[in-house]
Order: sequence, then C-alpha cells, then structure tokens
Amino acid sequence: MNRPTNKHYYQSTNISRKEWLIIGLLYLVATAINIDKAYHIDDTFHLEAINWIKNHPFRPMSGLINWNESKQPMYAENQPPLYFYLLAPVSAFFGNGEIILHLFQSIFTFFSLVGFYKITQLLKLKKGLLLTAFFAFCPAFLINQNLMLDVPLLCFNLWFLYYLLKQPVQSETKRYWTVGLILGFSLLIKYSSIPLLVVLLITLLWRKQYHLLYVLIIPIGMLGLWSWWNYVEFSDIHLLNRPRRAFSFSVFSSNLIAYITCLGAISTFSLALVAGYFSRYRLITLLTPSAAFFFALLTVATARKRLYLLTANDILAVFFLLNGLIIIGLVLTSIWKKSTVLSQITDTDLILLTWIVAMSGFIIFLAPFVASRHVLLIIPPVLFLGGRWLAPISTLNASQALLVAIVVCLTLAVSDWRFANFYRQKATEAATMLSGQKRVWTVGHWGWQWYAKQQGFREVQADSVKLQQGDYLLKPTGIASQKIPADILLKPVHYLTEPFSWLTFLSTNYYNSFYGRGISWAYSLFPTDTIKVYRVMNVSIADSLSAKTRP
Repeated sequence: MNRPTNKHYYQSTNISRKEWLIIGLLYLVATAINIDKAYHIDDTFHLEAINWIKNHPFRPMSGLINWNESKQPMYAENQPPLYFYLLAPVSAFFGNGEIILHLFQSIFTFFSLVGFYKITQLLKLKKGLLLTAFFAFCPAFLINQNLMLDVPLLCFNLWFLYYLLKQPVQSETKRYWTVGLILGFSLLIKYSSIPLLVVLLITLLWRKQYHLLYVLIIPIGMLGLWSWWNYVEFSDIHLLNRPRRAFSFSVFSSNLIAYITCLGAISTFSLALVAGYFSRYRLITLLTPSAAFFFALLTVATARKRLYLLTANDILAVFFLLNGLIIIGLVLTSIWKKSTVLSQITDTDLILLTWIVAMSGFIIFLAPFVASRHVLLIIPPVLFLGGRWLAPISTLNASQALLVAIVVCLTLAVSDWRFANFYRQKATEAATMLSGQKRVWTVGHWGWQWYAKQQGFREVQADSVKLQQGDYLLKPTGIASQKIPADILLKPVHYLTEPFSWLTFLSTNYYNSFYGRGISWAYSLFPTDTIKVYRVMNVSIADSLSAKTRP
C-alpha cells in the first residue's frame, strides 16, 4: 500500500487583505514591546561580536569578550556568527541604538508570523489566524525577541518547514535545494538546527526520494566550509569544541522534567486546545473562566501573603508540569486519530513529530540548561498538530482562551521590559553619582555589562585585576560576576536598587527563570536587583575591616 502523503490536504497559501491586516497587527504589538527594550541577557555578547566583526570580517571568532571571568576568544562560546554578519552593516551605518537594531530584528519577527500562517494554510487548519495569534502571544516568542538568535533561527526553521511541506511544486529538485540552503543558513545562525538534518533525511527516506539524498550535502557542506574556516582561523573546529557538560542519568532526568515544565509554562494556548478537544461537552465553556479564577485566586493569595511565595511557585511549577504533559498528550492524540483514519501515519505528521522529537532530544541531551528560548523551537509543530483540535471550538471558548493568553503574555512582557531596563537605568544613575571619579570599575554581565561600559566604567578581568586604592567598584548582586581576589577588601559606600513593583509580580527574573534554569516564570516579591557600590581601601586599613565587607 502506498504511504499517504496528504497531498490533498494542502492548499493555496495566498493571504487576503484581511489576513494581512491581522498579521500586521500581531507584528506591530510584538515590535512595540521590543522596540526600545534595553539590551538584555545575551544581547551584550552579540553586540560585542558585532563590533568585532565590523572591523575584522575575516576573523569572526577571534574577538575577545569577557563572558565569564576574563576575556576569552569568541570561539570559546556557543554561537556561529552568521546573524552577527547580518547585523554588522546595520550597526556600522546606524549605530548600536536599541531602536534601529530591534527594528532589524523585527524583520524576522514579521516573517516568522507570515511563515507560520502560511503553513496553517498549507495544512488546511481551520483556525489558522487563531493559531497564529496564539503563536504570537506565546511568551517564549514575544519576550525572547531582544537581540538574541532564537527568533531569527525560528524564522529560518519555519520557512524550511514551509518549503518541505509545500504542494504542489514545479520541481522536487528545486524544492530540496531551497530547503537545503535555508537549513544551511539556519545552522550558521545557531547549531540548534542540527536536528532538522534528521527531519530532512527521514522525509526523503519516507517519500522514497532516494535520488535526492544528495541535497543533505548542501547544509552539511556549509557546515564543513565553516569548519574549514575555523581551522584556518584558530586551528580548531568550533562545532566540535563547544562548551558542554558531562552527561548522566540525573542530568537527563532533570533536563527532561525542566523541558516539560517549561513547555507547560509557555503554552498559554493549552486552554484552547483542551476546549476544542472536549467541545462536544457544553460544560467545557466553564474551563477557561474556572482556570482564570483559580489562577487569580492563587495570585491574590500570594500577593496578600496569605500563601508563602515558595509554596505558590511550587504550585505553579506543578501546574506547568501537568500542562506540559497535557500538551504532549493532545499532540500524540491528534497524530493517532489522523493515522487511524488514514490507516497509516501521514507525511505531514511524520515530519512534524520528527521535528518535535529530534529537537527535544537535542536540547535535553546536549543543552547546558533548559530555557524558554530552547523550548520555543518546538512550539510551531506543537501548534500545527495540536491545532487540529481547534476546528470545532466555539467563538466564545476561543475568545476566552485567547484573552487569557494575551493577558498573561503581555503582563510577563511588561515585567521583562522592566527587568531589562533596570540595568540601563542604574548604569546612568551610577554615572551621575560617580561623575567626579576617574577610576570606576564594574563586574557582572548581561545588559548591565553593556550599559556600564557605555558609561565609561572599566571592566574587571579576573586574571589581571588592576584595582587601586581609592577606586570604585560597581557590582550587581543578581548577576554572575567576575571574582575579586580575597586580598582586595572593599568598603560598601552606597547601593542602587528599585523597590518591588506590582508590574513585576509575575516575573521572568525569579532566579533568572525565563532565560536560564527555572520554571520559566513565577511570582516574585523582590526588587529587580541591587547594584552595590564599593570603594577600594588601603591594604593596611582593609586588614582591620571585617571580612563581611567582601562582595
């Protein structure tokens, strides 16, 4: 029996004026949130890389950046530099201002939305615009724009999928050349696209297009040329020499739980999928209001300190884990139902499931930690498969679920905007406070590192500390920072902070949960951070000081 390819399930992907209007509105909301957002988390590394590449285009990985204790060459870190090359001319002509570089970043936001919607049309998903709205208001998509690599990477990945699924095509050879080139460029933005090589291979084998297996040479060859360039530049291969941690069962189990939990935390669309799945029951209309009520109750109880913060966040973590498991169940059920109807798994289902499994395995086994931006890479195929359950959903249920998703996502986006802005604002305040001081040093990374350097503060290198008596040192307490030798004692003289705000109560900053290890977002009753101001003391005086003054 011939394997079903689902060709009759594909259709034209022309976008009407009304559809363009809605997609444009989603794009404007996403861009407005990011347009003047302070540089944040990994943005500083990317800005430093851009500045290096502008002046050294043929030695892209040799630039020295302090992203740990001391300056190290860029090849000691994870990312290949293609996206930095795209940003470099923009930076050279227009500078490194947030608005211009975020506008450039928004190009990929726009084409991600367009690509996503065109795939929903290909797959004849009946609620394509609703799915696109859920995609746009996924916290991992909206908040992770910044100046980081994940939205541009996702944009390339979506168009890889679009051309892989598109039917009919004038030429299969042309299709796979296009797919191979897109994948090659995606790999040179971030190696996280390596699992898509598996997707391409399995697709060719499943479709019995053995004569086209050679197209795998295109992305692999692009990686090979990049590796050759590495060897010429620094006598090593970047892809094979990336930072990694030892693997163990405990690491695997921890990453697996974190991955499912993070999936649940960012899947604000789950209420719609569940409502669609159970649409035949009238009481399902109460699902979203009930979930919103219990979430509001938990929030108010935590805010009024009727419930301990740690307990409330544990409850959230359990809910996120359960939500992640529900999402997985709905995706698998949609595949099982379709394969039962057609007697065998379809071409589309195989591609989307392979994407989810391969990408998830790559992150769980190889990523140093699980963050929302990592899980973002499986959200499109999850929505394409789970979105089948939206077909019978009522307008009321859909509106309720979308409203909840928008409120949660925008609340978190505002909170994260303030998180990022804290370091921009405090760097300016510190410069004003210490305006008469010639030697002011700073430790700490993320956006603080960028804005502190823009104010003329000197960056501490742990392998060559040059602090002198009378110097000042600025140290954020919530950011990983360079270590100061124990024999250099510092006297705290001031601090800069920002009191707790209800705008950050739903927080992406709770132990850096959104961008690092954590449950993605949580409740927080703490200030964003505190910048401590120290003065370097004379050694003879410092000997008499309490060791408590050491930062």
